[in-house]
Amino acid sequence: MHDSAFPVRSTAEMSLGFNEGTVCDRNGRGDGDAAAGSRRGALFKAKCAGCHGADGTKSIAAMGVKPINTEAVKSKGADALAGTVTNGSGKMPAFKGKLGADEIAAVVQYVLSLK
Repeated sequence: MHDSAFPVRSTAEMSLGFNEGTVCDRNGRGDGDAAAGSRRGALFKAKCAGCHGADGTKSIAAMGVKPINTEAVKSKGADALAGTVTNGSGKMPAFKGKLGADEIAAVVQYVLSLK
């Protein structure tokens, strides 16, 4: 496997219906598995859409929530975004202990895929 790709194979993701062979690069681009992308979207909608909107375009000025479907957010990269989801930022809560590492990776992959 190319070192810029990692397999998505955790029990948590498989329980969400992720295919064991799904591979995504560090920019969240998958191997073309539409079903896995749909499941990532379902996880995002369940955990993140309340503040960020289903498509990442929601803005809540009073809370400091800005759209996350922008190049400025995506250019931070998967590692930085995973850190934000894990540890929180500003008024955004930390998801450490609430989501597993593989679920956080799936959310980040979804954010990176937003248009």
